[in-house]
Amino acid sequence: MLSLTELSVYVFTLGAAYLLPGPDMALVMTSVSDKGIKQALMTSLGLSAARGLHVLLAALGLAALLAAHPGLLRVVQWIGAAYLLFLAWKILSARTLTQKKAPAGNPQRLQAIRRGFLTSLLNPKALMFCSLLLPQFISQQSHSASVLTQYLYLGVVLVVTGILFDLLIAASICTVNRRMKITETGQNIQKWLFSSVFIAGAIRLSVSEL
Repeated sequence: MLSLTELSVYVFTLGAAYLLPGPDMALVMTSVSDKGIKQALMTSLGLSAARGLHVLLAALGLAALLAAHPGLLRVVQWIGAAYLLFLAWKILSARTLTQKKAPAGNPQRLQAIRRGFLTSLLNPKALMFCSLLLPQFISQQSHSASVLTQYLYLGVVLVVTGILFDLLIAASICTVNRRMKITETGQNIQKWLFSSVFIAGAIRLSVSEL
């Protein structure tokens, strides 16, 4: 498997990617502002499932297939952009983003998982990131593990690192919200800030060339 140095470089690269503002981060921040840390955890589980699937798809060569068929890739991009715009509209149409007193029930938790899963899954940039990054840490001459096993190992590290960063972001936002009294103006600023990230992500996704 990876040496300690290689693993450190891999985790550092993942951390830098997870700290970049984007739809995943905005969704976690929205979830924790809406219903607290538990809802953010459910969102993170959905994101993690999609991230794991991206690793598997990259290992199976789907990313290369999409890159070879621009038309199909463009369809995926437009679907992802439309979903991000839908999330932006949901935030803007909500009455408030402040944490509610009632605990989230199972339907709300499943909705958070589904929302996280679709947000990450419909972002082809995440799939391309996996397809470009992971092979750099795969050894074709490894006698101790097959290529698929190495992909699975890297995928586990990727998913666990993602959960840790999601929870770190969620805990930071939760602490800030707890210490600060959010006024109605502050709530509106939050709504526009979070929704603008999704809108920017949708525009970037729809016009970019992968």
